[in-house]
Amino acid sequence: MHLVRNVLDEVFGSGNFCADTAFLKTSGATSELLAGVFDHVLWYARDRDRVKFRRLFSLKVSADDYGQYTWVDDGRGSIRPTRSEDSPSLRRARHDNLRSQRPPGDYPVELEGRMYRPATGYWKTN
Repeated sequence: MHLVRNVLDEVFGSGNFCADTAFLKTSGATSELLAGVFDHVLWYARDRDRVKFRRLFSLKVSADDYGQYTWVDDGRGSIRPTRSEDSPSLRRARHDNLRSQRPPGDYPVELEGRMYRPATGYWKTN
């Protein structure tokens, strides 16, 4: 990434650098070396003093706006289904698959006295 940033500094000028944003990938596990679990977005402007910026996200106001995020963290350490009276400021959650198509996550996991293995594929994390 440092090489790409050097090239972009030459093209746009280092003073026009706006942000380096890292975001998490869901399928970064690998059996070789360290897993590449995130990517970067480098943002440069043609003229940083004249750049326009618009927020990507807006506050959701009703339970219908949350789509698949039908669970909420109640702030006391529990995750429960969303209720119509819940505040929009509560953290939302959804169910997700714990399995990946890539290794190295093929090992047993014990939970409440039972052993589990992924039915197909691998665990997403090791």
